[in-house]
Amino acid sequence: MPVLSIEIFIDSNTNFELEGKHNSEGEEFSGLVMKIEPNDTYSEEISKSLRESDTFPFDYYKIDFKTFDGRNYNSYKRYLRYSFIDSSRINSSNATQRFIENLYKEEVSANERIRLQHEYRKQTETFSTNELNFDKEGEYELSLSSHRGRFLEENLTIRKENVDISQLGKGDHMFFNIDFALSRSQKVSNIVLIEEPENHLSHLNMHKLIQKMVEAEENQVFIATHSNMITTRLDLQNAIFLANGSAIKLEDLDDETARFFMKAPDTNVLDFILANKIILVEGNAEYILLSSLFKRMFGTELYNKNIAIISVGGLSFKRYLNIALELGKKVAVITDNDGDYAKNILDLYNEYQSDNIKVFAPENEEEYTFEVSIYRNNTSLLDRTLKTPQMSNGFQDYMLANKAESAFRILEKIYEDDFYNEFTIPKHLCEACQWIN
Repeated sequence: MPVLSIEIFIDSNTNFELEGKHNSEGEEFSGLVMKIEPNDTYSEEISKSLRESDTFPFDYYKIDFKTFDGRNYNSYKRYLRYSFIDSSRINSSNATQRFIENLYKEEVSANERIRLQHEYRKQTETFSTNELNFDKEGEYELSLSSHRGRFLEENLTIRKENVDISQLGKGDHMFFNIDFALSRSQKVSNIVLIEEPENHLSHLNMHKLIQKMVEAEENQVFIATHSNMITTRLDLQNAIFLANGSAIKLEDLDDETARFFMKAPDTNVLDFILANKIILVEGNAEYILLSSLFKRMFGTELYNKNIAIISVGGLSFKRYLNIALELGKKVAVITDNDGDYAKNILDLYNEYQSDNIKVFAPENEEEYTFEVSIYRNNTSLLDRTLKTPQMSNGFQDYMLANKAESAFRILEKIYEDDFYNEFTIPKHLCEACQWIN
C-alpha cells in the first residue's frame, strides 16, 4: 500500500528534541515528519476492501506526526505554532474580540487595567442600584453582572471613524486579523499563514497590508496569493509558483531584477510566470490590436492556445526576459526598431538569443514604431476608411498622437470582412504570431 510522507526541515533549530536521522535523507537534521500510512489494526478490512471493491481504502489509514528523533509530536509538546488567516472565512466575532483585547493590553498597563476593572465594576453596581432598582415582587432582583474576571475586556469595542468595528467591512477585518496574528505570534506562534489577503482590499489598502507583512520580522509568514502586487513586492526570490503540478522558484534570479519588480508601478509577472507561452508588447495599441489580429489569422483566441499577451513597456523587456531565461518560457517580444534595427534589436537583445526567446521588429527602419508600421502597410485603406477632415496632418500623425484611440478604431474595423481582406498585417507581427503559435 502507498505511504505519503511530508517532511519539514527546520534550519537553525535550538531544540535538540527535533534533531535525528528519522528522515528521507537518513542524516542528522532538525525537523518534523507527517506520515500517512495503512493502520495495521485494520489489515483484514483493507484486504477485504481491495478484493471486493475498486474504492481506495484510505479510511483505514492513520496519520502520525513525529520529530526527526522519532518522538511523537503532539499538542502537549508543540515546537511550532502557527496562526492561520483565511480571507474567505474570517471569523469576525472571535477574531475581532481577541484583537480588541490584545490592543487593550498593549495600550494599557497591567496596573491601570486593574484600576479600570475596579472602576468599571463600581459603575455597573451603581447603575444596577439606581436604574434597575424598580418595584419588584419576590426574592430576585435584576442586576448587571460585574464579577467575572474579564468583564471589562468582554464589553470593550473599537470604533473607526465613529463606526463600530462589528459594522465595518471584510477589508477592515482582514487588517484586524493580520494585526492580531502578527502581534500575537511574537509571543505564541512561529508561523503566520495568510490565505489570499488581497480579497476585499482596495489598491491602497493592499500597499498598507504588504507593509505590515514586510515588518513582521519576528515571524515566518507564508502567503497564498493570486495578486501580482503581493508576489512582486514581497520579493520574487522568496516566491514559490505552483502551476501544472510543479513548483517553481526563482532563487537564482539576479538581485537587480528582483528589486525592479518590487518597485515597478505595475507588473504582470505572476501572469507571465504561470503562462505557457507569452507575447510581450510595448504599449496599449499593440495590446488592443494583436489579440484580434491573431484571432483573424488562426480562428481562435490567444488564451485557447495558452498564450498570454502582456504589455510591459520597452524598458522592462529585459527584466521579463531574465525570468524567461531562468524558467525556459517561450516568449515572443514585439517591439519598435526606433530607426536603427541593428543597434536597438540585434545588439540590444543579443544576450537573450535562445530557442525559447525571439524578438520581432520591422527590419525596415522607416517603420520605426508600431503605428508607422501599421500605416505604411495600409496607407490607402486607412486613409479611405478612417481618416476624417479634422485630421489635418494626416492619419499617421493622428495615430502617433492618439495611439490607443487609433488602435481601437482599427480594431472595430478588423472584424469587418471587407476591411480585413484588404488589411495587410505587418510582416513582423505575422512572424511573431506564427512562431508563438
